[in-house]
Amino acid sequence: MCGGYLKGFLVSASVPFRFVHDLGYLVHLCQSVSPEFAQVETIAFSLTRYATESRYPQEDEAPCTVEEAHEAIALAVQIRDFVLAR
Repeated sequence: MCGGYLKGFLVSASVPFRFVHDLGYLVHLCQSVSPEFAQVETIAFSLTRYATESRYPQEDEAPCTVEEAHEAIALAVQIRDFVLAR
């Protein structure tokens, strides 16, 4: 969800990026345009796990709990709102 917003921001700023699900990497690139993206860097790094696990699940990893899912959605909404405000 929020990866698309970050990528959209980068496209609108003509910043090239690798097509990855690493939200920390994307936020870092966004910081090159707008240093205030540092405010959501920690959130992005914490959400990267969900961006990759859902696409490439590992057999030995337990799925996230409902509580973790709700928290991740709330954090993703924070990033979405942050990007849309810019």
